[in-house]
Amino acid sequence: MITRKIRGGIRYARETFRWLSFRRFCRAVRSSGVRLSRLDYLPESYLALLGETSGPVDFDPSRFGPSSWGKDAVSGHRFPRIPSPFIRLEYGRGFDPKSPWEASSFQWAVRKSASAPEDRVEFGRWAALASGWIAWNPAGVGIDWLSPMECSRRAVNLSLAASSWWPLLQTDDSLNAILARSIIEHAEFISRNPEVKPGGLTTNHTTANYCGLLACALSVPGFHRSSSWVHQASEGLESCIARQVGREGMSFEGSIPYSFLVLDIFAHGALLMHRAGIPPSSEYLGLLRGLFDFILDVADSKGNLPQVGDDDSGEWVTPRSSGMVPMLACLYEAIYGVRPGPVPAFRIRGESGIVSIRR
Repeated sequence: MITRKIRGGIRYARETFRWLSFRRFCRAVRSSGVRLSRLDYLPESYLALLGETSGPVDFDPSRFGPSSWGKDAVSGHRFPRIPSPFIRLEYGRGFDPKSPWEASSFQWAVRKSASAPEDRVEFGRWAALASGWIAWNPAGVGIDWLSPMECSRRAVNLSLAASSWWPLLQTDDSLNAILARSIIEHAEFISRNPEVKPGGLTTNHTTANYCGLLACALSVPGFHRSSSWVHQASEGLESCIARQVGREGMSFEGSIPYSFLVLDIFAHGALLMHRAGIPPSSEYLGLLRGLFDFILDVADSKGNLPQVGDDDSGEWVTPRSSGMVPMLACLYEAIYGVRPGPVPAFRIRGESGIVSIRR
């Protein structure tokens, strides 16, 4: 019992020191004067298709507005606004962090900005919510700063929405500065906390961390740590794809939906690496091509995937909808310079045990 308490005290002290170090970094960022740069790495054809997935139900104030921040919509439980390392998730008690994480993801804004890049009303609503969220959720405080993967998603979505609404954002220097500081804080948090498990095991979370970090670095190229983030993220993505993806194109997690999720992350990562001037290795591109072939083989025209393995309906940027297959084709063409080939009527993948048959 005493030994357990001592270990707990040491862990608490270590977490406290790391959190205070991160907060000192964030305070220094306020005077950096860095501004956001446009993250324009996606092809126009992809953005056009992404915009078509947006609709009037994409934004619901009750789901994505201030009343939903830090709150589980199902149970009504509000997570404490305390330093995130000291929030303990106790599953089985009737509440779940996924609801507030989704409410704070700003995924709706990426689709809305792609569909209405010149709409001042939609831009104004996003600007108010983004600046409000940043003010209400200081870096390192609350449930939305617990998961590096969720921080990665949010940072990418904020950067992509800003990119689509760039002409309008150019007229609001104050908002630009607020977003730039937040992106820097997200990047530093991700850089300090990549989700690498004991023994060097990486998962889709780790892949998301490095893709998010790379997007952040390219969004604030004027910040002094941007270059080191680019190299950390690029090396991380290369390591992740080598460890996670088999030669036949399936993720080691043994799930078709998760294979789609990491395909989307690795594809965006490849375009971001090109944008950073660090082209992906031939091994990376070969494994990524296998992922593309695998998912395009098994997906139907509505974006449905066979329910093999775990599935929590995870999405990075490409939605699982009728636009999924053509959007993946756009990413493929942007990476390889050609459209994907025809889907075979029959294919056996011995490594994964997956057989695809099309009528």
